[in-house]
Amino acid sequence: MLCWQIYIWFFLPIATTVAVHYECLPYPVRSVCKIEHISYHPGDQISFPAGYQQYHIRLPKSMRKTSSRVTHFDHQLYEAMHRPTSIEMIRVGLKELSLPTKLLLGDFSNNEIDSVNTTNEDNFHITYLDLSSNKLRNMNFVSALVNLEILHLGFNLIKVIPNSVLSTLTKLKYFYLQHNYFISSIPWNDIPRSTIHLDFNTNNLTEVVLTNISLPSLEYLNIRHNTLLKFNVTELLRAAPNLKEAYLLNSDLGEIQMRKIYAELTANNVTFKSPFKECEYDEESDMPYEACMTSYQKDSSSKISLQTVLLYLVLVGNVVVFMCIVLLVFKLINRNLIRYLQ
Repeated sequence: MLCWQIYIWFFLPIATTVAVHYECLPYPVRSVCKIEHISYHPGDQISFPAGYQQYHIRLPKSMRKTSSRVTHFDHQLYEAMHRPTSIEMIRVGLKELSLPTKLLLGDFSNNEIDSVNTTNEDNFHITYLDLSSNKLRNMNFVSALVNLEILHLGFNLIKVIPNSVLSTLTKLKYFYLQHNYFISSIPWNDIPRSTIHLDFNTNNLTEVVLTNISLPSLEYLNIRHNTLLKFNVTELLRAAPNLKEAYLLNSDLGEIQMRKIYAELTANNVTFKSPFKECEYDEESDMPYEACMTSYQKDSSSKISLQTVLLYLVLVGNVVVFMCIVLLVFKLINRNLIRYLQ
């Protein structure tokens, strides 16, 4: 026992000081380092080749490589990468993100991020940030990123847009907040005047009030598939005089309101596209608009239900296979133990 303790005491410090070094895959752009697999936890000793300004770390295409696992992107990892200006770290299981101040472009989409740390630093340089398809529940961290021009926060769990959190982003041009199903209101007063593109598709907006709002740069607006009961197109066009595309379809508005909305958009040369073209009623159609829309929604929900059932069956199948393997291993161990005892 004493020998083992001496062995651990002697070799453990040596093992922890040995850094894991990662090499870049062959790539025609010299400034880009592509890596299919890394593993990192805070405190791990890790190193990368110098001379690269962009790092692309994604899901491996080869079955010989396992998926990356980076629990926390922190200052130590950024320093090990030699402070690149651009990082794509997609599907690596990232849970916590500490944004470096010198980073210009960051794509951390399709992870498990529920926390973004911007509290200990100031003067962030970042202009492009993609945090879509994560587990974010709030967006308070955004206010510190004053140089942002493009922000992706779609497919998260955000419930509220806090007042003034967007007002500091005076350079923001493209803002994506689609598929955050709990968001019921937008602080339109805080949307920067520089904004060109807004996507609030498939949230839970109950109203859009644009009185005394000025969005002179806005060219694209998508608020489809919310829970709007009314919408004032005149107010929208007054707030956004340079609007070119508007996607406003909400099933709760009904046929009469939607036809008026489309007519007003057409009269003002604003492009729109209805996904329910087959629902447009004419003399050759036997199905009115509302009935067709209801039918479409039922078809869509049945497709979603079918996908859910299939995923559930796959999950159950995997559990059954796992239990069978465990049972088989247990039987083998039990049989060998009986033989040994005999």
